[in-house]
Amino acid sequence: MQFDVDPILEDGTTLVQFRPLFEKMGLGITWNANNKTIRGTSEDGNLIIDLQINVKIAAVNGMRTELDVAPKIIDGNTMVPLRFVSEATGKRVSWNPSDRLIKITKGVELVQEAEQYGDESYDPDNYSSLNGKNNINVFEKDDKTFVVWDKDVTLNNERYTYFYMSIAQNGKWISKASVVRFVKRDKEGQNLKFVSGDSIYWRNSGGVQKWTIGSSGVVTDEVYAVEQPFNKTYASTPEILNVVYRSNGEPGILFGDNINLALYFDNRSYSVKDLNRVLFSAQPDTKYVFDDRTGRLSIFQGTTIRQLDIYKGDILYENGKDKVTTISPNSFSYSVYSEGKMNVLYMGNDRRMRLVTVDDDLRISEPMLTNYRPKNPYPMKLVVTDKYFHLWGNIDFNRRPALYFVSLSK
Repeated sequence: MQFDVDPILEDGTTLVQFRPLFEKMGLGITWNANNKTIRGTSEDGNLIIDLQINVKIAAVNGMRTELDVAPKIIDGNTMVPLRFVSEATGKRVSWNPSDRLIKITKGVELVQEAEQYGDESYDPDNYSSLNGKNNINVFEKDDKTFVVWDKDVTLNNERYTYFYMSIAQNGKWISKASVVRFVKRDKEGQNLKFVSGDSIYWRNSGGVQKWTIGSSGVVTDEVYAVEQPFNKTYASTPEILNVVYRSNGEPGILFGDNINLALYFDNRSYSVKDLNRVLFSAQPDTKYVFDDRTGRLSIFQGTTIRQLDIYKGDILYENGKDKVTTISPNSFSYSVYSEGKMNVLYMGNDRRMRLVTVDDDLRISEPMLTNYRPKNPYPMKLVVTDKYFHLWGNIDFNRRPALYFVSLSK
């Protein structure tokens, strides 16, 4: 960028000439001489930044925020805070103090948004208004997108659970609502199940069965992840079944009742104590990460995290209260475990999505800002690929269940 005057540093904030900066960021400029306000508007109109000379309050899409240093006019040149404007447009800003160099790089930006992915329902025979919306799981493999869900069916007075799948490639459905597996429901059992990635888990009389779905859409592997037959007290003792990740990224399962609860991985298992039955009161979308160095199980519930010492059976606490780490005060988030860390995407007060990672010691990274502002806060699944963050939402389209899709650069 070429400026007519050099940037200045005031109280730790870098101020630069506003017009070259706004133009470089792709913002149209409106100047109101009466109240000395600057407005920058993106080409698509989805981003509006308002600044006022000598006023520390700015606004992004109408959401007010306080600046460290107010914009000002110096020798006839209007100067604005560089970091605020850059981050408001979704860029990343870094400072090298030895060279006194500020680097602005491309941030996490919106690549694609599809309000109705695939141009039609992934489950065309289901009217959501009559049969209810599917509880879906989405995973991606070999350039294909797989959507898996289950339904309970009664045939000849026998109850079954059917697992269905639709497959999309290049933005179009190539297979819709095909049956992957069906199982007869146990009359005495709780019929626990969950889908994680390309695996389906089902609790039957012998233990926890695991089916792995291949890239062709058929089950390629069928094993018992845990062999644990029903016991006599099973009917009166609630069990839980959920996915858990170890620090090295290895997936496993959290399974059992309050008497016999454990974490199961391919090579070993860990007995779990839960004196206050915290795990049994968790919501279904809770995520778990286990650090085998410390014996702590991190419990991700929305944007809050607590840790259970599985050997002592108690939640970590301070001053007599549960120790709670909060990523953000916002009400919803999307999270997924990838590359050895929990990735959490959430909405900020300015309705812009932010992304953080959380390590085993609950160190939360500096938020990566995005330029994506959801039109509707749908509950969404987060999928991390080599180049992108993909968000998959379950919506209604023409009264049938369909997918809402968002792709963000990584």
